[in-house]
Amino acid sequence: MSINFKPVKRPTPGIKNTGKGLWYPTICDREKIDLNRILDDLKTRHNIHRATTIHVLKALEYYVAEKLKEGHSIHLGTFGIIYPTLEGTPSETAEKVSSKNIRKVNIRFRAGKTLREALHTASFRKVKE
Repeated sequence: MSINFKPVKRPTPGIKNTGKGLWYPTICDREKIDLNRILDDLKTRHNIHRATTIHVLKALEYYVAEKLKEGHSIHLGTFGIIYPTLEGTPSETAEKVSSKNIRKVNIRFRAGKTLREALHTASFRKVKE
């Protein structure tokens, strides 16, 4: 399988309303893979029963959520790392910084070796607009 892409024109950074811009490759025709598809594929490819997979995923979901709430990074081997980050407002001094400065907590994912290497060997196919 290939990653489908199409050219998309984007404005030149720093220049407004000129109508000019540059063309960039952008992923398109992205299929949504839902949980049922994953369960079916794991059953077919690896003979892992649906119920087992669901139990493991649910347990992992609750565990990861708990550890993120404690501020931890979750290292999932060569799959990647899930970690929390903060967005906030600045203060003039370190002493004035408090939890009131925190506007938002985000979850980030950094792909590990397995996922990065998979994409390094991906093929690409340009599709018509």
